[in-house]
Amino acid sequence: CARIEPYLPPGVRLWGRTVIGLRCAEGATWSVTLPIHVRLFAPALVASCPLAAGATLEAGDYTVAEVEVTREPPGVLTDAAQTRDKILARAIGAGQTLRADLLRAQPVVASGDPVRVVYHGPGFTVGADGKALGAAPAGGTVRVQLDGGRVVTGTARAGRTVEVQGPR
Repeated sequence: CARIEPYLPPGVRLWGRTVIGLRCAEGATWSVTLPIHVRLFAPALVASCPLAAGATLEAGDYTVAEVEVTREPPGVLTDAAQTRDKILARAIGAGQTLRADLLRAQPVVASGDPVRVVYHGPGFTVGADGKALGAAPAGGTVRVQLDGGRVVTGTARAGRTVEVQGPR
């Protein structure tokens, strides 16, 4: 074979344990696949101590360490800003890599909280007091029972405010 060219077989990702193909491009007609192991290391956030579910992450709760990203599930966190306004969805152990699926947005409205409901309509805004019937992060949907007993659904906002949009 005068010239060999590499190729990537269909559907193959160059990540972790995988294969690449080699084929003869000049002088003969053959091809083979070779097993390879692609390893990618990158700085990532790692828990410095055991952390409980529902905990808000503080700067001392994690460190930056060199991690083999190809051995981790998708969503490895690489920047402390990615933990802002988030809480742990489940408990994790010391040394465990922090991932996006382990975090959830911190609720701005909790179940039972007194909230201010703001109703926006064409050319007017009306406010009322109520009680949240569930928890929701900023931008999430939450049901609220108004003081009169009626239940409405709106969008949670910071400051225990729930926006309800009227007809346009």
